[in-house]
Amino acid sequence: PDMATTGCFAGPSFNLLVGTGLGFLSLQRKLDMSYISPVTLTPSIRIGFLFILINCSSAIICGMFCKWEIPHRYSYVFFAMYAVYIFVCVKAVFLT
Repeated sequence: PDMATTGCFAGPSFNLLVGTGLGFLSLQRKLDMSYISPVTLTPSIRIGFLFILINCSSAIICGMFCKWEIPHRYSYVFFAMYAVYIFVCVKAVFLT
């Protein structure tokens, strides 16, 4: 079951990332430019990166202290982090 679950998420993610990357690479070569468009990190993207790092690191730390198994009660922490993320993101969008 673990392998099937991993395949369900990894396969489509790989296809999207590689397909998008190859598409932009071919467009870049066709236009003969060193870049296609400048990338800017909006506040909501920065907040998202921060919360992804916090979420992943807290899951790893929890796993380290709980014999590499995340307890079911830790799901409340994940939901709380998601609620804080939504609140911070909405606040950042409406204040800027």
